[in-house]
Amino acid sequence: MRAAADLIARARAVKGDRRMVPVLVPRLRSAGLPYADIAEVLGVSVSTAWRVANRPPP
Repeated sequence: MRAAADLIARARAVKGDRRMVPVLVPRLRSAGLPYADIAEVLGVSVSTAWRVANRPPP
């Protein structure tokens, strides 16, 4: 749970920086956070969080 708290703190620190969304969404999902919570922490919409998490790998 400590790892999830650290990720949330890092995400809140960069809230609004769209470049960090593709980096943090998969990490927050793997920590067990639902899309609604991820969207709130990062300041994006739920659909954006879902799209980023479900984007095919490059």
